[in-house]
Amino acid sequence: MRLSVSASVAAVFIAGSILLMFALATSYTAARDIVVQPQPIGSPVVSVIGSPIGSAGTSFDVYGNGWPPNQIVFVYLGNLDRLDDRQVIFSGETDAQGSFVLRAPCATDPRWSARSAVAVIVQSRDQSIEVATHVPVNPAGAAANSLAAQPLPTDTAVPTPAPTDAPPAPFTPTPTPSPTVVPPTVAPTQVPAETVTPTPLSPGNAFPDWKGEYFDNTTLSGLPLRVVNDAQIDFTWGSDTPKEFVPADGFSVRWTRKPNIPESATYRFMLAVDDGARVFVDGNVVIDQWRGATPGETYSTDVILTAGYHELRVEMVEQSGEASIEFSYAPLVIYKGWKGEYFANSDPNGTPVHTRDDEVLNFNWGNGTPHEDVPADDFSVRWTRTISFEQAAVYTFLAQADDGVRIRVDDTDWLINYWDSAQPITHTASVNLAAGWHTVVVEYKENKGDASVAFVYRPPVAEGHWTGEYFKNRDLSGLPMWIRADSDLIFNWGYDQPAPGTLTLIDHFSARWTRSVNIDKDKEGRYRFSITADDGARFFIDNHLVLDEWHKSNSETYSIMVDLDARSHEFRVEYYEHDGRARIMLEDWTRVSGIPPTAPAPTPTSPPAPTLTPTP
Repeated sequence: MRLSVSASVAAVFIAGSILLMFALATSYTAARDIVVQPQPIGSPVVSVIGSPIGSAGTSFDVYGNGWPPNQIVFVYLGNLDRLDDRQVIFSGETDAQGSFVLRAPCATDPRWSARSAVAVIVQSRDQSIEVATHVPVNPAGAAANSLAAQPLPTDTAVPTPAPTDAPPAPFTPTPTPSPTVVPPTVAPTQVPAETVTPTPLSPGNAFPDWKGEYFDNTTLSGLPLRVVNDAQIDFTWGSDTPKEFVPADGFSVRWTRKPNIPESATYRFMLAVDDGARVFVDGNVVIDQWRGATPGETYSTDVILTAGYHELRVEMVEQSGEASIEFSYAPLVIYKGWKGEYFANSDPNGTPVHTRDDEVLNFNWGNGTPHEDVPADDFSVRWTRTISFEQAAVYTFLAQADDGVRIRVDDTDWLINYWDSAQPITHTASVNLAAGWHTVVVEYKENKGDASVAFVYRPPVAEGHWTGEYFKNRDLSGLPMWIRADSDLIFNWGYDQPAPGTLTLIDHFSARWTRSVNIDKDKEGRYRFSITADDGARFFIDNHLVLDEWHKSNSETYSIMVDLDARSHEFRVEYYEHDGRARIMLEDWTRVSGIPPTAPAPTPTSPPAPTLTPTP
């Protein structure tokens, strides 16, 4: 069929008008940051909202349309002068329509923040498609930039599709002044394509937890297939793939984060992995099980972290077979006394229902319970403490329980093992320990009825020193809370406790001091003893009560004369504190004459106070 010249001109005019209107509409929608679902002949589109440069923990958003569906894409920051100078910062996946909405972390590196503008580059996984966007740098990271992607002179070109019957790609006009075009009177009706409006993301950090980078090799090399936020590092993948597109075998993962440590403390890092992993703190390897980790075994190390930010990195490799990893870190709880783990069963196993710091092991719960989460009967407790034993010597351990108790040191056999005992009798055991730190474990169980337990150890006491036993009652009953060596008896505690960390002994406590004193032949004679007490005191020599002032007082001083012959004598001073100020002083005894000695005359007394006599 032959067309007239006028008809041909009209057809060309109409086609040109339609093409120009389409180009103008495309430019307008891109300028307004509206992403339109591309037609089959369209090119991939990228929009950036927010500044890609900011402070640690900030982020910006990257939108895309017109990309191959269900494919991995990578986001880079690039140098506008050299697009091969770039840094991968994020990755994501397009949906079934070829769109994506990604939240990428802002860069803090000075190499980018020092520039007036950078390129945000999005690249397909196979590197066949790449679109770069010119983005001004906003150092403050506050103002939102919204720029549609425009091809840069150095962009990687979108590959030319194979020849088809489809019409050519739409013309993208050069931004130069265009002649005014008078549209035809009747324009053809266009049905607009479906508009895809990405859901805005809330402000925040793209990686609030762990930044996980997943690689399809065992060397963490090349570009990661997936870059995601992992809430924690605790995965049991078995024989499955860890992420879509990542193989089930022969992969590796790198997790990074930069937590702010509130205060200096010792942190424990724990790792269990199948196959291999390693842990870095501020660039230093603290756990290295990259090869040869045993499945099911937990590796740990303690690291002192100062207050402030620290860089943590965990790297994992999976060769073949089952794959799993569990990593955690937490500050060590510093127990000033005993770490007490309380169990709701009569054998200390499983998970404790309550854990606390127990200053001393001296409890009498009666028919009650140690804690609201612990039953009154059929419960057990494990206490653990690492103690510094100052000298190599024989130490005596004493325990008293209703019902069962057992004690060991440094994972040895039980030194005391009366697990089925039902009476609150005292058990003792002696052990020769080297000087240094030793871990002591005390386990206790309660069956029925009353519940009580006490433990203490007696250190060696040098000649000329007093053995001091301190009780949490006013009558020296039961086992002492602790036993120590005191060089002399000159104590003026006032309103404080008798030793640091003994807040339970500010009032209503008692103490007993014993020592042997040898009187030489040329030193026998009559001696004056002076004792000052607030509140009560009594003094024994060779089990004879020579001073009895067992009552409340206000720093009263008492003096006595005693004749001592030439031999070894046993001195014992007993003291109790009612309330208020606490003070006990036995000043140096003085020989006042050489009168021929006589044995100390017994003073009428009440029955002697109980003496600690451990029963084997």
